[in-house]
Amino acid sequence: MTTTTARPCGVITCEIASCAMCHCCQNDLCLDHLKEHKDCLNEKLIPLTNQINTVLDKLEHITPTSLPNFIMLEQWRNAAHQTIARYYQHMRAELFEHAKTKPLEKLHATRNTLEQLIRMQGATRENIDILTKDIELIDKNFNDLQKISINLRPLVIDKNTINQSNPSDKLQHESKRKKLSVDPLVEQNELEALQNGIAFQIFVELEIGKQIVLVVKPSDTIIEVKHKIFNKLGIPIDEQRLIHMGKILIDNYNIATYDIRSLTAIYFARARKE
Repeated sequence: MTTTTARPCGVITCEIASCAMCHCCQNDLCLDHLKEHKDCLNEKLIPLTNQINTVLDKLEHITPTSLPNFIMLEQWRNAAHQTIARYYQHMRAELFEHAKTKPLEKLHATRNTLEQLIRMQGATRENIDILTKDIELIDKNFNDLQKISINLRPLVIDKNTINQSNPSDKLQHESKRKKLSVDPLVEQNELEALQNGIAFQIFVELEIGKQIVLVVKPSDTIIEVKHKIFNKLGIPIDEQRLIHMGKILIDNYNIATYDIRSLTAIYFARARKE
């Protein structure tokens, strides 16, 4: 009959034979050291509980308003609302107010003429016919104004309008920003200027059928606008030609000189070097 010799305890200073193996560390241990080893492992659970509670507390109390990027998202939302409001006011004035002003001025002039004729008792068949035709024309313009037709395209916001970037995307984005000299502080200042009404947005229509949006101030010069285009597209300033109302814009003139207002579209043409 063969006898099995007990393995010694894995603790070097222990002379007692082992009674079991710890499956997590594969060590043979005596009963006392096995219990001690087990107690040591269990003690490591307590700090993990504290860690979980700490992270849980952070997650339960975090809000979008406490995160810088979500604050920027809220600022973007407010700026977008203001842009839509300005565009609405612009189109309302163009489609309604301007169409109303001309017949209104004509109507006031016609009434003044009529009151003058009544006061002077100077009616003739000719001026009665003229007044009648004028009133009929103004009334027709009023009826046309009531029937004005407006075609609206849906304001499309797709899934790519706002998205979450991963670290590699952020690195690529930062690399591109550095390459085109886009300063995040400048963008933040532009956003604040929009919100405070100091600046406004204009559209730059590109040759390729697309457009970009720039934030400008009335005091900005055309050369400063070209710098903004360079920062966005990387197109050299000396190759840029900006056109508004059929005129090439001069570098040292400012936005206000050309009566460029909010949501105005200016046109870009690239001057090729010979």
